Amino acid sequence: MAAFWTAEKDKHLRRLEAAGLSAAQIADRLGTTRGAVIGRSVRLRGLVFPLQLKRQRTERTLQAERLHQQRERTAASLASMRRVITRGTPRDVAIVSAARAHVTYQAIADELGLTKQRVQQIVARSATASEEGHSGSLPGGPRAFMTDTTATYVPSAQYQQLIARRKAAAERLKVTTQQRDAIRRSKAWSASPNTSEFVDRQPDPHGARFSCGEAPN
Repeated sequence: MAAFWTAEKDKHLRRLEAAGLSAAQIADRLGTTRGAVIGRSVRLRGLVFPLQLKRQRTERTLQAERLHQQRERTAASLASMRRVITRGTPRDVAIVSAARAHVTYQAIADELGLTKQRVQQIVARSATASEEGHSGSLPGGPRAFMTDTTATYVPSAQYQQLIARRKAAAERLKVTTQQRDAIRRSKAWSASPNTSEFVDRQPDPHGARFSCGEAPN
C-alpha cells in the first residue's frame, strides 16, 4: 500500500498553509483528515512540544530503570545458580530454574561456558519431561527453586499427583494379582482329574494333611 504523504503532497500542504488556509480546509483539498494535516505539518516543521519532550524524558528514565533492575536480577540469579551448582544441585536443574527466573539463555550460556543452543535444549527437554509427567533430575519430578542461600526442592503438584496415581495403580495391581491367583487355584481344583491327589498335595491351614480319597468339608 502506497504512503499517502508524498513529496508532492508535502509541497502542496506547505503552499496551502502559506495561503492561510485552515487545517480543515487543507484536509478537504487533500482528501484526508484534519488531524492528519496537523500531524504532518508538525513533522515537516520539526516542531517538538514541551509535553512531548517531557513524555520522552519520562519514557527514557523508566526504560533505564527497568534495564538496571533487569541487570541486577540477572546477576543475582546467575550468582545463585553458580552457588547451588557448587553445592551439588544438578547443573540442568539449576539452568532450568534460572531460565524460569527470566534469565536469558545467552546469559546462562556465558556464565557456564555453554552455547545458547545447548541451554535451549536443556530447557526444552525439561518442558517435555514435565508435560509427559516424567520424574527425574529435571522439573517435572522435584522442582528446584533457587534462593540466595540454597536450592530448596519442592515437589510440584503435578509430581505429587503422578506419585499418587502410581501408588493407586500398584494397589490395584496387587489386588488384581491376588484375585487372579485365587481364580487360578479354583480352576486348577475343579479341572484336576484326581481331586484327591490334588488335595493330598495341599497343606492344611491347621497343620493336618488330607489322606487320599478324602475331600475337605
